[in-house]
Parts: sequence; structure tokens; C-alpha cells
Amino acid sequence: MESNKLIALQNELRAHWGESTCSDFETFRIELAAKIHHCLIYDMAKLMSFLYRIDVLEKDFKAIMNNQYNLDVNALQLADKIIERSVQKINYSNKSNWKEC
Repeated sequence: MESNKLIALQNELRAHWGESTCSDFETFRIELAAKIHHCLIYDMAKLMSFLYRIDVLEKDFKAIMNNQYNLDVNALQLADKIIERSVQKINYSNKSNWKEC
């Protein structure tokens, strides 16, 4: 992932997950998965609220959680889904801004 896209992604998620200083995508993905893993164990309400705000579909969440994996794998899959949805929102925002000019 290009560094400017990573920065945009970090900015998109900063309000919900706090500051990230990761300089590469894979480290960022693992960091996000660790925060999700923590929420899966200790603060499911926070995670569900975040997934709602970021607009991750409930069916996607259920599909991931219904898999017979451990929480580490589920957290990585949720991180991927959050990243995917965030990139879609960033791309849509960039297209919208371009049309306004």
C-alpha cells in the first residue's frame, strides 16, 4: 500500500482507535487486529459501535465470528474488513471532492 494511502487510512481510523505511528501497511494491520482482539475480549460494545460507525455490515461480522477460528484469526479478518471499508470510503470521498472542483 502506498504511504499516502496508509496515512489516509490511519487518519480515517484515528478518531476511533487512537494514533498509529506504523510506517507500513502490514504493521498497521497487525496493530489494528490487536486492538480488535482486545475489544473482542473486554469491550464488545465498543467494537460493535465502531463497526456500525465505519459501516461494516452485520452479516460480514457474523460470518467472520461464526468461523471456527481462534480470536486472533477473527481479529485479523475483522481488521481486513475494516480496512477494506475504510479504503472504500476514502476513495469515494476523493471522487466526490474531485467532482466538486
